[in-house]
Amino acid sequence: MDEPWLSFYLAAQEIEEQLGLSRGAAQAQLREVCATGEVRSQKQPYTIVSFQPVMEGPCERIKPSEWQLDEIDSMIDAAGCAYFVDVSERDFLFWLKQQSINQARKNKGRALWSRSRARERDGDG
Repeated sequence: MDEPWLSFYLAAQEIEEQLGLSRGAAQAQLREVCATGEVRSQKQPYTIVSFQPVMEGPCERIKPSEWQLDEIDSMIDAAGCAYFVDVSERDFLFWLKQQSINQARKNKGRALWSRSRARERDGDG
């Protein structure tokens, strides 16, 4: 069974929307999580000919260590190829769900702390 893949930029957009990050921060976060291996990624080289992408080879998995060296989604290699980058949809959705849960816990903790501080300030604590 083929694994579903999601465009790097669509995944970053989802991070923007779900976690409330800027576009740059969302892309940086996705690069970091790909560098850990928690979300697997793949790349396909292409060049632009007459304003159209021309595939220059098959998709290949990106090693997590490659993300530590380059921003693969925006790099151009020595042969002049750029890369379409995709992330594993399953890995990404699992990771994003965990981030949303962690963020909800953090927000709940902040709300409890704020209420506690308000009570102390008002003399109810």
